[in-house]
Amino acid sequence: MRTWLLGGGSLFATVGPIESATPTGTTGAGLDSALAPFGIALDDDLVHDLDAAVSIPDTHGEGFFVTAHPHPVTASLVVGGADAHPPRTAIYLTRSLRHVSPDGAAPASDLLVTSDRAYAKLSLVGASQWQDAPPREPGDPTGPFVVAMASERPKIGPSSPHGPRAVVVGTQFILAEDNWRQPRPLHGAAFFVDSALSWLSARPAMVDVPDKAEIAAGMRVSPEGRTEVERYVLLFMPLAALLMGSSIWAWRRAAENRPYTPRGDAAGKAGGKGSTA
Repeated sequence: MRTWLLGGGSLFATVGPIESATPTGTTGAGLDSALAPFGIALDDDLVHDLDAAVSIPDTHGEGFFVTAHPHPVTASLVVGGADAHPPRTAIYLTRSLRHVSPDGAAPASDLLVTSDRAYAKLSLVGASQWQDAPPREPGDPTGPFVVAMASERPKIGPSSPHGPRAVVVGTQFILAEDNWRQPRPLHGAAFFVDSALSWLSARPAMVDVPDKAEIAAGMRVSPEGRTEVERYVLLFMPLAALLMGSSIWAWRRAAENRPYTPRGDAAGKAGGKGSTA
C-alpha cells in the first residue's frame, strides 16, 4: 500500500479501534508505514466525549458530535463557512489520530475534532462489561482529539493532476448506511464521506468556460396595465365561465322533458303524410 500511494495513489481509510487479546485489549491497524509519508498516525485507544453539548444520549460517551475544521473536504460542515446552517457530524466508536513528521512527510490537516472534555481510554480490557461511561484513569489522555485528517503529497510528475492524497477517519461508522438516511441537520457524516471521495478523485477541468454574466429580466407594468389584468382575471374570465355554464344548464334543462323520437320514425311519418296528400 505504501508503494502504491507514493506512486500516485489516493487513500480513504476508516479505521476504528481493533479489539485483541492483548494486555490493553487493542491492537494496531498495521498502517503506520503507509500513513507516515502523509504525516498521519493512528492511536490505539477509544475516545469518549461526555460534554453535554455533543454527547449522543444512551451511548455512554462513545457516540458524539465533532467539530469540523476548514478544508475542501469539510467546506459544507464548518460553522460560518459555505453553508449558513451546516449539518452536524456524528461519529461512534472512534480512535484518535496524531501528527507525525518523519523525513519527507507531508503536513496533515485536521478535519474533525472532539471537544476539550473528551478523553481516550488506552485499555479496553473489560469493555464488554461497561454499563456506563468508563472512568478516566490517570494515564488516559484528555482532549481535544483529532479524529479525522487529510494530507496531500507533492505531485509525482508534471502531468499528474495532483499529488497522492489521503483522508483518514478514526471510525468505520462514518460509512454506516444509516448516515445517508438522516435528516439534513444530522447529515454531516454522509456529506463528509461524499466530499472526501470527491476531493480524493478530483481532476482539473479540461475546458474552462466562464459563466455568462447574469442579466436581470423583468417586465415593467403600469398601474393601468395592472388594473386591466385584474379586471380580466377577477371579472371578465369568471363572468364568461358563468355565462357559458348557465347557457349549457338552460339548454339541458329545456331538453329534459321532450319525448324521444327516433330519427327513422320521424322520417317515415313525414314521408307518409306527403304521399297521402
